[in-house]
Amino acid sequence: MKSFINDLMFPIKELQAFFSKRLAASIIVTVIAAVSVCLLWGLTAAAITALAVAVLFFGLKLYRFYGSNSLVSMALSLILSVFTANGLKELLPVSENSAVLGTVCLSALIFLLLTLFFGIFLYYGASDKLNFKGLGKLALGGGAMLFILFVFIPCDSYVNNFSDFNFPLTAFIFILLGRFFLYLLPFAYLGAVLKENQAGILFNILCGLTLCFYAQFMFMNENLGLVMGEEVKWEEHLDYGFITLGVWVVLLALPFVLSKVLKKLWKSISPAIPAFVGIIQLVSLIIIIAASENDLFVYRNESMDYQEQFTVSANKNIITFIFDAADNKYFKNILENRPEAFEGLEDFTVYTNTCSVYDYTVASISQMLTGTESIPMYDTQGWLREAWNSEKAEDFYARLHEANYTVNGFMYTDAPVELLAGKYDNASSAKKEIAANRDAIADSIMKISGYRCAPYLLKRFFSIQDVDFKSFVTASDTEYYYTDAAYKEHLTLTKSDSSDNYFIFEHLLGPHPPCDDYIEETVNCLNIVKEYIRQLKEMGLYDDAFIIVTADHGSHTSDFSQAAATPIYMVKEANKTHEKLEITDAPQYHTDFLATYLYAAGLYTEADRDVYGSTVFDYKEGDERERIWYDHTSDDSKPNPNNASCNVYYAYKYTGNDSDLKKLLNDKTPYEIIVKK
Repeated sequence: MKSFINDLMFPIKELQAFFSKRLAASIIVTVIAAVSVCLLWGLTAAAITALAVAVLFFGLKLYRFYGSNSLVSMALSLILSVFTANGLKELLPVSENSAVLGTVCLSALIFLLLTLFFGIFLYYGASDKLNFKGLGKLALGGGAMLFILFVFIPCDSYVNNFSDFNFPLTAFIFILLGRFFLYLLPFAYLGAVLKENQAGILFNILCGLTLCFYAQFMFMNENLGLVMGEEVKWEEHLDYGFITLGVWVVLLALPFVLSKVLKKLWKSISPAIPAFVGIIQLVSLIIIIAASENDLFVYRNESMDYQEQFTVSANKNIITFIFDAADNKYFKNILENRPEAFEGLEDFTVYTNTCSVYDYTVASISQMLTGTESIPMYDTQGWLREAWNSEKAEDFYARLHEANYTVNGFMYTDAPVELLAGKYDNASSAKKEIAANRDAIADSIMKISGYRCAPYLLKRFFSIQDVDFKSFVTASDTEYYYTDAAYKEHLTLTKSDSSDNYFIFEHLLGPHPPCDDYIEETVNCLNIVKEYIRQLKEMGLYDDAFIIVTADHGSHTSDFSQAAATPIYMVKEANKTHEKLEITDAPQYHTDFLATYLYAAGLYTEADRDVYGSTVFDYKEGDERERIWYDHTSDDSKPNPNNASCNVYYAYKYTGNDSDLKKLLNDKTPYEIIVKK
């Protein structure tokens, strides 16, 4: 038994003899490395790699280290290489035709590198007996670091951005816990077999990295950029990047300095550092999960039925298109530089002076569709219930249904299905079979974790722009064309067999960050509207249609004090035509939607003005109108457009246009600062 354990844990002499035959070892390593690189980057890269491997193999005598591997280290290398290759394959230029083979070869390449890493450690540092004390120490050091990466940051990102996800915590946490323990094994293994000095060096490295990761996500993520959904100009923040890099260098060096200065005392107290950080993270995680007012353990993809997304009425249609985060400045740019984009939309009136009430989707969409003007503070779900169950909302949708309207909404509200049932005819509380790509969810949320923990200068290399978490979860009987490309691909209108009129609300991703070209994406959305209109005309339904094209809010930036975010807005009335596109500076406000919809349905009366307010047609160019725009933040100093539940709102009241709003923001003169008590 003892001999068997030694063979498992310590260098295998039989392999040592084989790898001493340099030619055989060189051929094996070079071929695997060259084939892998060829499939990933091409023949030129493969030739260079083969040459480099040959030089390194013979020049540095690397064949010695491959013979120093134990069965345990090779097994760990194999498992880790598969996981690592699977995580890297999306970042590498592997063609679809060779994706599987490319992943296999990439795994082989990583396997060679990992066995080399283990071999070097074992060749120079393997003890002649198992070091259980070292096992515990390195397991603690590696565990604290891995807990931050694989458990705390993913859970923290999930809980604090709950509205961005439609899956439960359990969709990824068990996978990440499995990876946490898997990646912990190499540290425990090395701690068990290395000599005390070598194990101490590795522990100091782990201890330093733990401090670096902790300091980075706690204190040095002032501008997260892409996580907030925006395009980052990294070169403008190089000074901050080098400062944080300096902090990393100091923290990495700190355990080594302390080990020299404190010597024997350091051996006793050093485990306290990763233990302290780990305990802090564990306690914080428990508090974060326990304090959350959201249900973290259920799927939330069963709210709407999308089977009628492209069904229109044979009679009257009231249609609204939302281009998410489409700012008024985009329309102004297109009108000035690409007016041809509006060809075919001559019957519309473009309003260039529009104010949304809120600055983020969850609040804005519900505000537009319920007429609420209350402010979400901390309890977003409670606010949604209050808005959708309000007397105004109940009365509005009841009147639409009484007027023989089918009400279909294809939008993101974060509102539970039961709030929309009875108001939207495609809302269903029936449980539907959920299909979730758990591995993709886990991989993607790990990208966010890596991005948050990486030093500022390296964040640009994390590919998180295209991560779409909601695409990883589908209900068996729904299709959700939130992205513009998918919507355009499936856009084939059909006429309803019923005699109902239709109220249709369509929510497109539009130029919402991350977006390569905001202007181009806005034009793309206009083309979708034009295709929709073309099909309405073919069916003879265009003239009677009342169509609104707008946005839930304006553009997002990392510094809201520089963003006078105002949405696009254009309206086509039923049975009215223009010779050319009309453009007006008449002041519009997102509080007008319910009144405007009642007007479009022929239901609006003067008595409704006190309840629902004015319509889009009640203000003319040159009128002054007082409006309030709410900028929400997570605290007094750090705007956070992704956190719907927050404790501070800045209210900006103005009567002019977006230039006046921007001046208020630049001067930092809000009308009111609303703080949750």
